[in-house]
Amino acid sequence: MPDALLDNLLQAPRQPGEQPSLLKVNQEDFNLENSSHPTTAILTFLFKGLALAIYLFFSLFLSSIFTFILTTLASIVDFWITKNISGRILVGLRWWRAYDVSGTEGFQFESHQPAESYNRVDSTIFWSSQVLVTGLWAAFLLLNMLGFNLYWSLMTGV
Repeated sequence: MPDALLDNLLQAPRQPGEQPSLLKVNQEDFNLENSSHPTTAILTFLFKGLALAIYLFFSLFLSSIFTFILTTLASIVDFWITKNISGRILVGLRWWRAYDVSGTEGFQFESHQPAESYNRVDSTIFWSSQVLVTGLWAAFLLLNMLGFNLYWSLMTGV
């Protein structure tokens, strides 16, 4: 759970009987002037938006196969940027494949230590982009499945 959202959940003033909400985020949590890594935060949204923009608009001008390929390539670049750059810089996440002595493959996951401090704005931007874009792709998948459009369901489901 994103640190900024968790802090907000635990510390947000509430009316009696009001349930806590993960959706209550201050505007300051998105202020890039307070970000430690504003370029990385912007690139996080740009690469996610690139894949969505290609999916939504390129089919108007290009063939569906070419749009499918470009959307897939943009998603691959977004995955690589998220895994290797923005995840590591903004919130201290990283993972890699590891092999043990017997040759069995596994994955190693690391996250920042609790003693380390990551910028609240960076964390909010990173996790918000993850949740928002995943939700959009899930909505596109649902719409394509309801429309029995299996070709685009494959694209949005991956």
